[in-house]
Amino acid sequence: GTTHSAQAGITFPVQRTKQLCKLVSPSGNGRTSTEAPVALAAISEKLTDILVRGASGCATRDGRSRIQPGDVF
Repeated sequence: GTTHSAQAGITFPVQRTKQLCKLVSPSGNGRTSTEAPVALAAISEKLTDILVRGASGCATRDGRSRIQPGDVF
C-alpha cells in the first residue's frame, strides 16, 4: 500500500499530522475530517519550503553555503 503522503504528492507526514489534529481537536473527541491532516501537511510543507528558500538566499548573498538561525529572521 501507499502512504497518505505519497497519495497526496507531498513529503510531510500525513499520519503524524493526523495524530496531532486528533490531540488538539476542538470538540474534544479526537474526530477530524479526512482532508484536514492532508491540507495541514501540505500547507506546512509549502511554508517550510518558502522559509528555507529565503534563508538559503540570505546565506548565498553572504557567501555562505550553510543556513544560520539569523538567516531565517
